[in-house]
Amino acid sequence: METSNTAPAEDQIQPHETLYVNHLNQKIKLDELKRQLFQMFSQFGKVINVVAKKNVQMRGQAFIIFEKIEGAVKAKENLQGFFWMGYQLNIQFAKVRSDVHTKVDGSFEQRENKTEIRSQQWIPKKLRNTTASGQITGTAVNLEINKVLFVENLPEGSDAHSVEEVFKVFLGFKEVRFIEGRNMSFVEYDTEAQAMEALQNLQRKELAPGCPIHISYAKK
Repeated sequence: METSNTAPAEDQIQPHETLYVNHLNQKIKLDELKRQLFQMFSQFGKVINVVAKKNVQMRGQAFIIFEKIEGAVKAKENLQGFFWMGYQLNIQFAKVRSDVHTKVDGSFEQRENKTEIRSQQWIPKKLRNTTASGQITGTAVNLEINKVLFVENLPEGSDAHSVEEVFKVFLGFKEVRFIEGRNMSFVEYDTEAQAMEALQNLQRKELAPGCPIHISYAKK
């Protein structure tokens, strides 16, 4: 797939499976960026690849390739203009479709300087061994968005008040349901989008030295 950083003219492009996303936070490490984009966009359909590169021309940009058009359309409708990691996402349909789709429907054309899109589903290392339902075996990660977050690996001595102090800075904070003796807590927001914003910004934040918290969406 072509990886030009020139934004396509949206009114000239029919909806298809590949999204072009820019205005991304350039300070995030590439692997972490791809992992978080995969997790965020997978809420709307099966993502088969996330293409992002370190070179200057592609910084702050990525391509998200869905299995089906419906997933791409839904993701664009729900995440367009969403503030993520301090930046407002700009999402358009890519200028060209991914190779994996054009090879299937017979419209594939060889292009120079393209990024090969694998037909096998790409899954970030931290999210591998995912079951069909979206649950990650061995790790409490749920890819289905929820307005309730599940927080693990809280520091010793944590309580409901200390957890609230961390999470209440995000808009829509509602309540903390602390699990005594387990270093875990549920945190609820008014909307799913508000919960997502908190998750993306606080994931692996160290509330004590060497103690990064782990946040996932609570099971519905």
